[in-house]
Amino acid sequence: MVDLGVPRNVQLKSREVGFDYFDIDDLHEILDDNNELRDKMLAKTSLEIPQEVSDFYIWQKELHVVPVIRDLRKSALVIESNVYDSLMNKLPDLDEHEQKVIRKHLKSVINQMIKGPIKQVKELSVKDDANFDLEFFCDIFGLPKEDIK
Repeated sequence: MVDLGVPRNVQLKSREVGFDYFDIDDLHEILDDNNELRDKMLAKTSLEIPQEVSDFYIWQKELHVVPVIRDLRKSALVIESNVYDSLMNKLPDLDEHEQKVIRKHLKSVINQMIKGPIKQVKELSVKDDANFDLEFFCDIFGLPKEDIK
């Protein structure tokens, strides 16, 4: 039973009959608890917002290097494919499992080798003179420059 009347409409004796009773004071307690919880959540969120905004701007600046990273990965995969084909020509007696192991290890080597440059190009992308650095990066790795904005 909910008694929202002021003064109260339910007498004290009738509260003990075996049902839940709530009055305006109980509702104020619930509201106060909820307001306190909301204030704590707002304080926590307001501390997180500046870092999230900063992370968003960094992510946004890194977006223009996606084509450069894609070109680097594509170039590395072409090299990996050429090396694999060369190995298969020189070692024609390898069974399917051995070929699969070699392919897996070649991919692993390629991924490990381009991991550092990808990290560096992302870091370069957030600098003020990013285009100059990205063009230099493309020159070093022989990548096309037309994707740089």
